[in-house]
Amino acid sequence: MTDLSRRSLIAAGAWGAALAPFLGSGAAQAAKPRVAYSRARFTPLRRKRFRVSGPGGRWTARLLEISDLSSVQAGDDQAFGLTFRSQRRGPEQATFTIRRHRFAPMTLFMVPTDARRRTYYAVVDRTR
Repeated sequence: MTDLSRRSLIAAGAWGAALAPFLGSGAAQAAKPRVAYSRARFTPLRRKRFRVSGPGGRWTARLLEISDLSSVQAGDDQAFGLTFRSQRRGPEQATFTIRRHRFAPMTLFMVPTDARRRTYYAVVDRTR
């Protein structure tokens, strides 16, 4: 039978902590929480459909593009633009809630960018 002492457990923990950065990112990434309003959260959802609700009703829109803002460095995770496209005419600009399966609902202020109000743009800027 192996006798575990406090000293051996502390040594094992120290070795584990020292080697953790070299053991791969799987566990580290799983433990890293995603910020709701981050580019990383939206990137895998490009071209996916969202349920949009707010003043004027509900409809479905597809996330077309995640774009850079001119005021920050390209690819910034905290500041970016989102372009959504709908098959039907939507309401005027307003704050809408977007939802999809396995995606916590969130609110975005969205502005139509075309006269037919089928394309909407939202800015996320957490740098200020």
